[in-house]
Amino acid sequence: MNSTQQKLLIGMIAVVMLMALFPPFRFIGESGVILNAGYGFVFLPPTLGSFVAQVHVEMLLTQWVGVLIAGGLAFLLFREK
Repeated sequence: MNSTQQKLLIGMIAVVMLMALFPPFRFIGESGVILNAGYGFVFLPPTLGSFVAQVHVEMLLTQWVGVLIAGGLAFLLFREK
């Protein structure tokens, strides 16, 4: 692993950690209606009246997979020949 790959790996870890600290949120209504609540700090979720938003886990996992795929491809592109 060269220095560029190490920096890339550290960057990927930092992005995934930030995504975990500021995940996407959503409100789920009584009738099953889903409203996106944007992004926020994981320990201070957005509120709408008396409703507290939930972490949109599927979206968070999709974002993580995207970062891992893009980072993995970049990791391969920067390998020594």
